[in-house]
Amino acid sequence: MKKIFVSLILVVLLAAALVTPALAYEYGSVYDASNLFPQSILQTPGEFRLPGISDTYDIDLKVDLVLNTEGYSLAEYAQLWANKYGYGSEGDDYVSLMVLAEYTDDSETDLNYVGRTLIFAGRGEEIFLSNDKEGGHYLLELLDPHLTAQAWTGDARQDGKAFESAIEAFADCVEYALYATENGANPFPSAPVTTLNRTLINDWAGKLTASQEQTLEALVTAAAEKYHVEIGLIIVDDMGGGDARERTKDYYRTLDIGYGAEKSGVFLMLSLAERDYYVVSYGHGSVSFTDYGREKVLIPAFLPYFKENDFYGGFRAYVMKAIEILQYEAENGPMDTGNKPFDSSPSGIVSLIVIILVGPLLGAWGFCAMSMRGMKTAVKQRNASAYIARGSLVIANGEEEYTHSTETRTYSPPSSSSSGSSSDSSGFSGSGGKF
Repeated sequence: MKKIFVSLILVVLLAAALVTPALAYEYGSVYDASNLFPQSILQTPGEFRLPGISDTYDIDLKVDLVLNTEGYSLAEYAQLWANKYGYGSEGDDYVSLMVLAEYTDDSETDLNYVGRTLIFAGRGEEIFLSNDKEGGHYLLELLDPHLTAQAWTGDARQDGKAFESAIEAFADCVEYALYATENGANPFPSAPVTTLNRTLINDWAGKLTASQEQTLEALVTAAAEKYHVEIGLIIVDDMGGGDARERTKDYYRTLDIGYGAEKSGVFLMLSLAERDYYVVSYGHGSVSFTDYGREKVLIPAFLPYFKENDFYGGFRAYVMKAIEILQYEAENGPMDTGNKPFDSSPSGIVSLIVIILVGPLLGAWGFCAMSMRGMKTAVKQRNASAYIARGSLVIANGEEEYTHSTETRTYSPPSSSSSGSSSDSSGFSGSGGKF
């Protein structure tokens, strides 16, 4: 009987192991009922991008792809779905996108796009439905290029890319609307915000869509009004040779980057032909973006994206990290070697735990070692005769002669820690390299 019971348990475990991968279609904040799209496409927006925005602004963001509505309209089904799965938790604050698709045939290997709907609650409703420009319609305009029968070709990988683009557009619009609302800016700009035909986002290589450029422009414009430091960028096919630092400074001056009389700003140049990037800061921007903040915080945030040729991802990471550094300065002073933010990454938390646990253990070990040492009565003697038992050896004439001492030294180079920004004769500070 026992063997039969064990065998049944093993069968159940094996069946679970085989069935689970087929049901693995939920990626954090993104749900895919079809299970046709590659994990690599949905995992990043579902498990990192949307949850990150949700944590920052304390509002649920959800994207669900379903294959039927069980007799309800899509809007009714989306509301029932949100209620069933508790979107918004206790605060009832959420923004949700539901996409309806259907299999192209009985093989269930490809999809056709059918429709989409947005639902809001709490703060989501206040921002998107109480605005004069009705942000829900604005958001749909950004989503629609990616949610059409033409965009979904019936090929699962291409359709997955279209779905991913829709999720990114959804995230971009909602994130900016939340940020702008908190900072008193227009959450739904009808066109890229410019001043005297001057833009901070300069895509001279045609790598950004109109909505992407508009989102970034609105973000940096709102940030400049709040922190009085402009965040700018340019991407070019070819910078025309020469030194990357000098070319970046030229672009900074030519494009009239910089806030106020001091022309305070931070500016990123990206050249595709040379695969060069360079970041310069000027005016108060050099105070805000120290060498540490620029090289250890800002550049590592965007560089991985550029290495994968994800230009919008890199520019967005650059803008958001620059805003984060400016916000940190406003609250704590410039981010620098002696004024670092708490590292909330898994490795940083592990390091903190190790310090908390290992520190007291080392202290206790040292205390015990000192105590044990005090219990030893044997001590080192200065004369060799002290180690001979009394009466065991008789030496007629004995004397001790000093020969030499051995001394070991270890070279310790002077510390070279520095803070602030290293500016050149023209007032610019900067860092760069290859991507």
